[in-house]
Amino acid sequence: MKRSTYSLPVGSTLMQGKYRIVAVLGQGGFGITYKGEHTMLGTTVAIKEFFMKGACERDENSTHVTTSQSNGELASRFRTKFLKEAKTLAVLKHPNIIRVFDVFEDNGTAYYVMDYIEGNNLSDIVEGKGRLSEPLALKYIRQVANALNYLHQKKLLHLDVKPANILLDKNTGNAILIDFGVSKQYDQDGQQTSTTPPAISKGYSPVEQYAQGSNVKTFSPATDIYSLAATLYKLVTGNTPPESNLLLNEDEQLPPYPSNVSEVTRNAIAECLQTRKKRPQSIIEFLQLLDSEPISNIDTPEEEDTILKSQYKKSQEVLTTPIKTKKDNLNTVFIIGAVIVFVVIIGLLFNKCGGSSSNDSSDEDLDSVVYEPPVDTTAVAWDDSTASYEDIYTDDTDNDVSYVSPKNQSNDEITKGSENYEGGSKFVGTFKNGVRLKGTFTWADGDRFEGDFKDGKMSNGVYYYKTGNKFSGNFDSNEERENGTFYWPDGDRFEGDFKNGKISNGVYYYKTGDKFSGSFDSNEKRSYGVYYYTDGDRYEGHFNSNGLKHGSGTYYWKEGDKYEGSWENDKQNGYGVHYNADGSVWFKGQWNNGNPVR
Repeated sequence: MKRSTYSLPVGSTLMQGKYRIVAVLGQGGFGITYKGEHTMLGTTVAIKEFFMKGACERDENSTHVTTSQSNGELASRFRTKFLKEAKTLAVLKHPNIIRVFDVFEDNGTAYYVMDYIEGNNLSDIVEGKGRLSEPLALKYIRQVANALNYLHQKKLLHLDVKPANILLDKNTGNAILIDFGVSKQYDQDGQQTSTTPPAISKGYSPVEQYAQGSNVKTFSPATDIYSLAATLYKLVTGNTPPESNLLLNEDEQLPPYPSNVSEVTRNAIAECLQTRKKRPQSIIEFLQLLDSEPISNIDTPEEEDTILKSQYKKSQEVLTTPIKTKKDNLNTVFIIGAVIVFVVIIGLLFNKCGGSSSNDSSDEDLDSVVYEPPVDTTAVAWDDSTASYEDIYTDDTDNDVSYVSPKNQSNDEITKGSENYEGGSKFVGTFKNGVRLKGTFTWADGDRFEGDFKDGKMSNGVYYYKTGNKFSGNFDSNEERENGTFYWPDGDRFEGDFKNGKISNGVYYYKTGDKFSGSFDSNEKRSYGVYYYTDGDRYEGHFNSNGLKHGSGTYYWKEGDKYEGSWENDKQNGYGVHYNADGSVWFKGQWNNGNPVR
């Protein structure tokens, strides 16, 4: 029977029925990825099968994989590397890296099993809905950067970072780095310990990956940094960057950026798309380029297997300060703002000047909170000398709202003017068909919002509080904060997602230098994630309603020791194991109030 590159039939089982194939997700040069099911648990998983193109074969009606005599040795060598690298990936524990939890051989080949992430990759999202807003793009890039930093700490390089290899988890909204099929591991001296050929992804691979005979000596963290910067360019512009050799030889230039992409982001990308030695040499340097202030305490976890020592010299000195209570009631402010906006809209509909509600939805087909449409090079230029406006109405005896009424306004006409509200609030900016489009809304109490509006409501921009707080990011249709960065006057800030206007999932940077990356409950207390301390310690696990370590979790001391087990109100309670830095067990058993029960 003629042989070909057939995937496993749907319904096939692996490991004596432990897993069942549900669908084929994709196929690359070294493997086939399936959607599968853990039959005993009933959970959905992703399964990658080693299937090297040109070397592996399978009968149409068979599950068994064979190799030709001429390619048998080559396939066997790479199958061994596939298993070795899968086992390496299985020890990785990071919220932005796909988790591998099973590795095995079956059907004459090898497999590893991963978490199944429901969602689309960033390439499909950008191609389908247009470029991302800069705050959202930076959120995903920072998440992937933290994942890469974690890999680099473990002497691993991904070597194929691109939008297609970054999944957006539908459930959490977080970016997940996937496809480690060409990742390489290197030792302390930079010597290659894996032999998988380097990948070439046009537009995202640096020039060193094009060189024949490329190996880990040629690569470094700077290789992944180039790809990450190229990915950022794609997200904020919607364009794939030219190939690296064309850029370096100045045969091509980067297509122009949209006008609203910041200079900081443009410069950071430019710094990273240079020759290897001129690029940032670490993720820390890369993230410093993206921030107006250098980041001194980013996600730099030590080896997961590096374990702790210090005989509790500071085991109970762990900072547990919960998220501070805001001095102002943020939700109240937004409710007041929403009421004002509602009054404004009603006024525009029924006011004597006949402000109309547009039926045109051509600009609202996409979710403008999350995505921006592909770049439109046509700019709106204002010429005050020719602009035609009616006088601003100020007769507050008859009207609650005073506003500009453009003369002879046609469909989709954009005009510039202002609205004044009873009580002292005011909007200055541009209108589309009489509805706020872009500008500054200032409340009488001193709060103000500067940015874009959608259907007259706050959409994307910066909200300044009279207390000194600031939020920069996106708002949902109810004018609640959705994703972005919240700044407190004392120096704390939060970057990430919001739920019902409250911090939900992301990174909280403390003025002390500490950092928490993870999820928060409805009271804005830490729920689950990783807390990083300025002295190098970190805790990964669960927290209670007071933001204290509670439930299962692992504490890593910078000296190398670790405690892994149960916690209660910030102290070790229940079963747990304290490991010394050399991997030996200092104590295994029950704990009470932070002390071992001997």
